[in-house]
Amino acid sequence: MQFVCRIGTPDGRVLEEIYQDARQEGRQEGITALRELVLTQAEAKFGPLPPETRQRIQSAPLDMLQTWGRRLVHAASLDQIFG
Repeated sequence: MQFVCRIGTPDGRVLEEIYQDARQEGRQEGITALRELVLTQAEAKFGPLPPETRQRIQSAPLDMLQTWGRRLVHAASLDQIFG
């Protein structure tokens, strides 16, 4: 026989739900930090970015941000990163 104990909070949430929420929040913070890093590095290398490029970075998913971050290291132009 197995007993499962679900520890709740005063507002009725279960700790597992709280853990999942915190995990998702941490993931979003990491993606936001990566966006800022790509923006900062691209601007440091190429100067002010066109508004459409900034928008692409702001709305990109994690995998695309990682790809652009890798390309940025050796790129000689914005097109080599985002093209």
